[in-house]
Amino acid sequence: MAFIEAFNIRLHYISTSIKYYRRSVPKFAITGSSTICDIENYDITYSPNGSIIEWTTSPNIVIVSGQGTASIIASKASSAEFGKGYINVKIKLIGHIVLTANKVIDYVGTPVATSVTGPSYLSVDGTGNFIAEPYINSSDILYKWIVVPSTVSTNPWNNSNSITFHAEGTYSVSCQIISPCGFGSAANTIVTVSRSGYFTLLKLLSQE
Repeated sequence: MAFIEAFNIRLHYISTSIKYYRRSVPKFAITGSSTICDIENYDITYSPNGSIIEWTTSPNIVIVSGQGTASIIASKASSAEFGKGYINVKIKLIGHIVLTANKVIDYVGTPVATSVTGPSYLSVDGTGNFIAEPYINSSDILYKWIVVPSTVSTNPWNNSNSITFHAEGTYSVSCQIISPCGFGSAANTIVTVSRSGYFTLLKLLSQE
């Protein structure tokens, strides 16, 4: 009985003491900006000696320097258009342990308005709905609308704008996208506003 009790005590000592030999790998992540306007630095939070490090990116991002190290410099690819992207890293530790991390890049480059569409002809006090492309669903994006001349009433909402024209004339309707990377170039369309009869004639002529 004494042996059994002593044996149980020994087992209890071993099972509890094992807890002191457990090791957890430090948090592994990529640090750096979530936007790439020009050039940005990215680092990993854990890089022990002897590890093999490999970085990969989406096609719209290039690694300028630092491949194989714990820190890289990344930039927008010269031929890439504005969009989302990603940066991945994989490190191989001693003992065939592999750690991976991913970072989503919200903006790569400066967004540019590619087009503004809407009616080409309207009557005085007529209302047209205008759409700017591309549509970017983000709270960091602002669509800036400009109408010249300004004898209009506007109701903008993101990439759309309901515009009422109060006087005859030729109007330019422009839209520019503003992002954390700055101001992109604007796109515009031309609207002719006239009296009702003349507007009908212009519309018929445009359909010939």
